[in-house]
Amino acid sequence: MQQLKTIHILYSNFADVDKKEIYIGGIQNYIKSLNDIFAKKGHKVEVYQLAKRSDHSVISDISINSYESTSGNVLSEVKKMFNFFASRFKEDDIIIWGTDTIGFKTDFKNVIAIQHGITFDLMYYNLLNPVWQNNFFGTIFKQLQCYKARKNFKKYKNVICVDYNYLNWIRTQLPRSITDNASVIPNYADKIFKESINAEDSKELKILFARRFSFERGSEIMLDLIPKVLSKYPFVKFTLSGDGPYKDKFEKQFAGNDNVTITKFKVGEGDEFNLNHHITLIPTYGSEGTSFSLLEGMACGAIPIASNVGGMTNIVIDGFNGFLVEPKSSEYFKVIEKIILMEKNHLKILSENSKGTLENGFSKELWENRWLSYIEKF
Repeated sequence: MQQLKTIHILYSNFADVDKKEIYIGGIQNYIKSLNDIFAKKGHKVEVYQLAKRSDHSVISDISINSYESTSGNVLSEVKKMFNFFASRFKEDDIIIWGTDTIGFKTDFKNVIAIQHGITFDLMYYNLLNPVWQNNFFGTIFKQLQCYKARKNFKKYKNVICVDYNYLNWIRTQLPRSITDNASVIPNYADKIFKESINAEDSKELKILFARRFSFERGSEIMLDLIPKVLSKYPFVKFTLSGDGPYKDKFEKQFAGNDNVTITKFKVGEGDEFNLNHHITLIPTYGSEGTSFSLLEGMACGAIPIASNVGGMTNIVIDGFNGFLVEPKSSEYFKVIEKIILMEKNHLKILSENSKGTLENGFSKELWENRWLSYIEKF
């Protein structure tokens, strides 16, 4: 019989206790899902966060302990929060850092950090001092980033990676005696049993970009790609769903264009958007974790075109269940054109393979079972 545990999950900002709602975000959604599966098995779960005031709340059946944050330094404030609540933690309890970037070494034995993917493969040249854009100094900058990531990894007794990209990288940096404490539990999406629009005949080709409107998520690619596609193929329809710093640019460039819809779907509406689009674009510039946006599209049978960066390459097999390309608008254009010229039956096969990959390799059910099996070792 499995021994029931108390599980403490720590993160910097999980919920707005005044509005009684959980913040929208990948890590917040991840923590909520962890709470649900552990609680369902009878474990006691407590979530801890920084907030405007110290408080205890219950939101969506999640017990949330807030610690009043008095400065803008997240790392120091998280440490204060941990020390404040540490007297509640028993020796056999399980402590989970919601992300490895906020935690530190502790004397507790059952500590897990969640590593949400490499982000430091992308350098924001437009934001850096010009000296760091030089090849020589830029190389030093990258090595410093790797050093920081190695140092961060060694803080934890157990690390859960959400994709294989990080695991393979850390194995090149540290001895196996150190990296053997890392395991992979890929991200997930719910299985969707409705049929994709790819199962129908249509004179239009609908393409979805459902991402944060930011530089790293490929907004510059979209600004360049859409006019090129529409100038040659006016029957293509684009939907840009999200929010972020590029929203104004999108609205200005595509104002009055009937082939481009700019919107934002609410929680729970993502499936209908993906089901009603033939293609989902994931034009991210740099690595991320196992991309939720990618998996959610594939669950609905939308054919993914994704950048060949970490978080994508352990999901998409180029030409089988989608396409992998360089993060350049010209490369995305080539694949969209290839799909347009494709036989309809081939499109259906790609869609079915996309959906099958999710169902058999990245479903939420598999994710839950992997986490529950992992927890049993404690």
